[in-house]
Amino acid sequence: MFWKIGNPFPILSSKHGIFSIEQGISRVGVIGVTMMAILSGFGAVNCPYTYMTYFMRHVTHADIQNLERRQFQTMDIILSKKRELHLQRGRASDLLQQHNKRQEFGACSVV
Repeated sequence: MFWKIGNPFPILSSKHGIFSIEQGISRVGVIGVTMMAILSGFGAVNCPYTYMTYFMRHVTHADIQNLERRQFQTMDIILSKKRELHLQRGRASDLLQQHNKRQEFGACSVV
């Protein structure tokens, strides 16, 4: 089995026989790197899954209601700020129109 696993890899040399030290070390290296890659992938997936339970907490109905209340308060603040911004823009637009009318009236009276 050990020798069959290493067959697809280009580690054979015509200088040395099939049972040489170079062939054995090459096969051990290939199999070792492959096993380390498999174990690393397993650890990368298993570790967060295992430690996730430490960070999870029970969410009560009161927690949900508290967060919903805070969300509604935030939405009310945003709505009031938008309303104030709209009023400010309307006032600025009215002032600009009045200023333009005064300039037109003043320009006509000078001529």
